[in-house]
Amino acid sequence: AVTDKQYRSAIEVGEELVREFPNSRYAREIVSMMPALRQHLLKEAGHDGPPDDQ
Repeated sequence: AVTDKQYRSAIEVGEELVREFPNSRYAREIVSMMPALRQHLLKEAGHDGPPDDQ
């Protein structure tokens, strides 16, 4: 999804994986990538600042 710039889909799948496998190495990697994915999604939507929920 990220390769195709489908950031919303990547975030949704990542959140699901973190919920299902919270202690996995993949979950830690996903959590570390989430801020960048959210920033890409905001840029795509025309909002260049930090996410409103942080």
